[in-house]
Amino acid sequence: MGLFWSMKPVPGISKDLFLRKSDVTTPLVFRLSVIDDHIPLEDLQLATPVVLATEEVERWYKHYAVRRTVVREGSKRGTLFMPEGEGPFPGIIDMFGSTGGLKESRAALLASRGFASYALPFFGYDDLPPTLADFDFDYVLDAVDWFASHPSVRQGGIGVVGISKGGELALLLGMATNKAWKNNAKILYLCGNDDGVWMDTYAEKFMETCPEEKRKNVELVIYPGAGHFIQPPYTPVCRAMYHKTLDIMLVMGGQPEAHAAAQEDAWTRLLHFLLKHVS
Repeated sequence: MGLFWSMKPVPGISKDLFLRKSDVTTPLVFRLSVIDDHIPLEDLQLATPVVLATEEVERWYKHYAVRRTVVREGSKRGTLFMPEGEGPFPGIIDMFGSTGGLKESRAALLASRGFASYALPFFGYDDLPPTLADFDFDYVLDAVDWFASHPSVRQGGIGVVGISKGGELALLLGMATNKAWKNNAKILYLCGNDDGVWMDTYAEKFMETCPEEKRKNVELVIYPGAGHFIQPPYTPVCRAMYHKTLDIMLVMGGQPEAHAAAQEDAWTRLLHFLLKHVS
């Protein structure tokens, strides 16, 4: 799982404990140094180490050939990512959570793997409503219709990926548009049992409410020791973060090694699921 999943923020340096990249057109840059002798983490800022070698490593979310286009179509906002080539491509709408704004990292990764991806914000971005309380669900329904009919998106159905509040909206979309049961849509539900925000028992309740004959269409995976933010792999666990909308520190849980293993499995599972079921 590499070096990066076990990283920890230096105490007192940043209020934001979540490693994120807002500009996916540039890479995350890590400077790796080999130092002489071992220095305990708590003494790292006090020591003056002898550096034997230093190298920089870049990690990209967006393949260089992926095309990024800002969406300002009627009331719709966000970013489209299109893979290299003529298309049409299988289409994915990607939504994040209740902190609002536009998050492009996962959509860029999906486009780099051959999907037409629409990073869809639903509040707290551009001229969209400033708060979740003012959010209009019809906005998302309109975005689905627009994206599904886009000339670069393969016809026959699209996929929706969401995390946190975005995951809840993805499920609501399925119910609101009859994708879920009438058309035999498939659902991949991933969660952790160390989630401090959304308990895994909610997932079990969801399964209980599904029509019995449709439960075979739902793949539920509960990861032991994983927290709330199950991100693409090799990202360090964020056990707590400042939630600007609620103005509180939110404890999201996750044991570092178990969470890292869950992220690696979840990303592979998600890609296989999308390749198999999205037209």
